[in-house]
Order: sequence, then C-alpha cells, then structure tokens
Amino acid sequence: MAVSQDGSGHDPVCDELLGYLREHPNAMDTLKGIAEWWLPRHRVRVEVERVAQALQTLEARGLIERIGGEDRPLYRLRQQPAAGPDDPGPREKP
Repeated sequence: MAVSQDGSGHDPVCDELLGYLREHPNAMDTLKGIAEWWLPRHRVRVEVERVAQALQTLEARGLIERIGGEDRPLYRLRQQPAAGPDDPGPREKP
C-alpha cells in the first residue's frame, strides 16, 4: 500500500486521483495517461511510479478498478454492479 511522502499514511496523490474521478466519473485511462493528464497542471509532474503506487492503493481499497490486459491496463472509478433479475436481493437472517 502506498503511503505519503511524509510517512503519515495520508496519500495526497490518492486524494487527487479520487477527486478527478469524482469530477469525471466516466474517465478511464492508462497509467501514463493518468500521470500526465489527470493531476493538476500547476503541480510538478508526478513520477509515473508514484502514480502506480497510488493506483494500487485505490484498487486495493476497492475504489477504482483495473480493466484490460496486463500490458496496458486501464483504470477507472469502480462500477457498482446493477441488481439483475437473477439477483435474489438481501438475504434475511434465520
């Protein structure tokens, strides 16, 4: 799991990525595209490896998902599965 540069456990890159995804819920891009375009332009560019760590953290928390092949995966806000006709719904406790 990625930790902040100051060791506090709070990760500002994760916060920025989630902020971008909340403003653009249909956004999806590669690691390189995310590092280059999603983070605020007034900041010094974040190293791709640093973004990769943040993406791993967000994926582990279940907030984003990785789709596609291992050679060039895409990342996006986690899609909540819709309840289908075969979904029995919540189960009652016996």
